Amino acid sequence: MNQIPNEGMINQTPTSRSTAIAHNTFWNLMAKGVDFLGNLIASVLVARILGVEGFGQYSFVVAFATIFSMGMDWSLDNILIREVSRRPKDDSKVFGVILGLKFLILLILIPILIAANQGLAMTKGVHTAIYLAAAGIMVFRVGFTRIAEGVFLARDAMGQKALATILYQVVRLVGVAGVLWAHGGLIILFVILLVADLFQALLVGIWVHFRHLRLSLRLDKQDLRFFFLNPCPWGFPCSVSVCTFSRISLS
Repeated sequence: MNQIPNEGMINQTPTSRSTAIAHNTFWNLMAKGVDFLGNLIASVLVARILGVEGFGQYSFVVAFATIFSMGMDWSLDNILIREVSRRPKDDSKVFGVILGLKFLILLILIPILIAANQGLAMTKGVHTAIYLAAAGIMVFRVGFTRIAEGVFLARDAMGQKALATILYQVVRLVGVAGVLWAHGGLIILFVILLVADLFQALLVGIWVHFRHLRLSLRLDKQDLRFFFLNPCPWGFPCSVSVCTFSRISLS
């Protein structure tokens, strides 16, 4: 089925398109640079707070939660960027389907995460920290913020992503420094990091909702039947991305 080009793309000249690409590249580099610098400073502060052994536990918790967050991807963010840029009239529907599928996958991963966490020979504090880290990374950062930031890329608004990243890193570093000043431990640290992830999700969500598209969560019975009951020539996990792509592109 032929796609109707985005009206904004039709009106853009090659020069204006090149300028937009240059601006997006600059702001994307700015966001990545701020992320790198913020993570570096946070790592130094965490090492000061927890010491060598505590920093090892911190790194393990983050790595453990990140492994499970990788199970929520399946290229859904890339599909969102493509479809929102091509189908501006259906952007809220596309966002709702992608968000719904992400949280459906999250529900599948939660029992596996709990079982794996309980199987670790760690202290109760580390187990609690893993749940806090998983909530921040899987629910807020990967589950919502990453796909919401995809809207910025689809709409040539990477400056807003850069600003959101700067504010997030400021809140995060202030929180980590506060834990250092109060001589807090591992659990308090991950509570602060969870609050920072929640702040970023709310900030990005508000910007997207009021300036780009109406946020929604959509995964009805029709979507479920398509994703899991229709035959698909690709094996899992490729079938999830392919079926999602087909569902959005052909509907």
